Amino acid sequence: LSAGTVGGGKVEMAAIKKAQAILDSHSQIAPELVTWNLQQDIGMSCGGEVSFLFEHFMLTHWPIVIFGAGHVAQALTRVLSKLNCHVTCVDSREEWITKLEGVNSLYHPIPKDTVTSFNPKSYFMCMTMGHAHDVPILIEIAKHAPDCPYVGVIGSDIKGQKIKKELTELGVNKSFIDKLRVPM
Repeated sequence: LSAGTVGGGKVEMAAIKKAQAILDSHSQIAPELVTWNLQQDIGMSCGGEVSFLFEHFMLTHWPIVIFGAGHVAQALTRVLSKLNCHVTCVDSREEWITKLEGVNSLYHPIPKDTVTSFNPKSYFMCMTMGHAHDVPILIEIAKHAPDCPYVGVIGSDIKGQKIKKELTELGVNKSFIDKLRVPM
């Protein structure tokens, strides 16, 4: 199954070849960040570099929960809706939730209050309106699903450092904080 594009041409073919090799290995690998020089590694005439994060999860049906239905979540849910996963997107803004297509959408005025309704083995992603909205959700995920296979937050390295510091100060388990991916 192939969905979407990473820019087309030779760089897309190289990414597909790398991804196919990972899939053909039939094993879960550690996440791998690959940076290719477009001229030297890919054989393109344009200059510069491109980086891809390759991750492989050995599941046949992924329960994915996304908190936040903004622009990034809108694009991500369109891609995920084509894959073998069950996506639920939660947001307090009904006007954004109604724009989602192909996924289970849940309007709730307090998204953190919905965490316990999800499978603790879900893949959780926070793409809310900001740090102040992410932290309460992450605290609830840490309580309800400390062993979830994935938890990530959209944002910068600096945001990640601030969130992890705040969660530590609030007493969230170190193993949960260590697996938290910011940026995801």
